[in-house]
Amino acid sequence: MSRSISGSAITITAGHYAATVLTVGAALGSFTCNRRDLVLPSPVDTLSHAFLGKALVPWPNRVAGGSYSWNGRMHYLPVNDLPNDAALHGLLCWQEWQVAHASADAVTLTSFIAPRPGYEWPLECTASYHLDPDEGLGVTIESVNIGVETAPYGVASHPYICLGGQPADAYELTMPAELVYTMDGNQVPIAAVSVKEAAADFRAARYIGGAALDHAFTGFPDGVWTIKVSEPSSGLSVELSSDVGYAQLYSADAIGRRALAVEPMSCAPNAFNSGDGLVHLAHGQRHRFGYALRALG
Repeated sequence: MSRSISGSAITITAGHYAATVLTVGAALGSFTCNRRDLVLPSPVDTLSHAFLGKALVPWPNRVAGGSYSWNGRMHYLPVNDLPNDAALHGLLCWQEWQVAHASADAVTLTSFIAPRPGYEWPLECTASYHLDPDEGLGVTIESVNIGVETAPYGVASHPYICLGGQPADAYELTMPAELVYTMDGNQVPIAAVSVKEAAADFRAARYIGGAALDHAFTGFPDGVWTIKVSEPSSGLSVELSSDVGYAQLYSADAIGRRALAVEPMSCAPNAFNSGDGLVHLAHGQRHRFGYALRALG
């Protein structure tokens, strides 16, 4: 494997499915069925924008002000979203992960979070991608705390659904979430309210149209739930399934609304401060996160 701007690209295939995984950020660089894109591609020789496909560890979304209190002490993270004064998307997005195993239909990468100012807990992390000819793509991200003290922890993945070369406006979305967070001017959650009250109800299929989505949803059914995205003119539809408690939906306005980010998350945005869904990862404890993505029809 040769190294490029986004590290190395590993290709896996199964049946009509193919995917590439990039070592920088353990990112999903592409995912196709019958050679048709199901996610917005992120070529290995380009700088990935908008966190395309990346593994978000040890927190997803934002930490407001880049600061939080843990066990009575304040911690300060680098702020990488200056307009909204936040630390975004964890510590491993721009780090090269190591390939631990690769086969025709699967790849596993590993990385290590060394203690540092702002996040003082050592974590060993693993990201695995597996293709099945019938079930499509399965993704798991696991982290184990190898330190002595309990660590604050959250995780997510950042795939951008892209169907038929059409913008997000053309997509029909079905999502079983009952609650959506209201946000302040810096995209920090204020409260979870009913999706109907917030005019963000996708429990029945609904076109996105011109709606500017950058919202965190919760109130999903217990067990495995499914989000469906369709683009009628191309006949393409995908399902993303997970059992986590939260998902961020983003209409990708910063990149021309070329896709719809559907981000399953283990916790809410700003969980390091609110505690909403935050994992207290004890010494030796392993946390497992996963989702599946497949084409329909």
